[in-house]
Amino acid sequence: MIQPFKCLLFGAGILFILLAGCHSGPDVVPEDQSHPIPDTDAHALFALLPSDSTHITFNNQLTEGLNTNVLMYEYFYNGGGVAVGDMNGDGLQDVYFTGNMTENRLYLNKGHLQFEDITAAAGVAGRPGPWKTGVAIADVNGDGRPDIFVCYSGRLPGTKRLKQLFINEGNDTRGIPHFSEQAAQYGIVDSSYTTQAYFFDYDRDGDLDLLLLNHKHGRHHETAGPSLRCPSLPER
Repeated sequence: MIQPFKCLLFGAGILFILLAGCHSGPDVVPEDQSHPIPDTDAHALFALLPSDSTHITFNNQLTEGLNTNVLMYEYFYNGGGVAVGDMNGDGLQDVYFTGNMTENRLYLNKGHLQFEDITAAAGVAGRPGPWKTGVAIADVNGDGRPDIFVCYSGRLPGTKRLKQLFINEGNDTRGIPHFSEQAAQYGIVDSSYTTQAYFFDYDRDGDLDLLLLNHKHGRHHETAGPSLRCPSLPER
């Protein structure tokens, strides 16, 4: 049986070790103070920038209702999508967001972490209403310009789950890229319940193929597995 005074000595020793390791020394200050990080720890790797600075105001707002909730649709909180790419070839990375129940947004990077909403001008808003899911940016037709592929899902008619492929047709005089929806022309009109899409050269023929990551479409249905598509390039 351990004696009480031994327990006391052991506890005091542990306390001494902890206090010795908690000395207050001078903080390490980064040498470069020319670009201080606002409102954050100087040692942090990332800083949260406010929307009034970046001008990115996208919000994937979900509105619950009698037919729009996790009981009616078990993937209600799976989230939307985000993809990054240099859409106008200026060397800056632009950002595209998809919203489950809100409008999609394309933000053009103007430099210095400031962005401009060019969704309407670029023609990439997508169909109104739910249920947009993932998004992928890839040079689908190999013309050197990145294109946008938007996924759809939800307990909706098949026509509202058809995926959309926005082909980049180049910039206007203001440097804003313009797109046209061409999923049908590329043979990838699909109404499966898709969470995300990936483009890669599956058969190593030099063209990008499409993998759709699908999910179960009902509590009593079999799980829908991924589907592989080979986009057909229209004759130019």
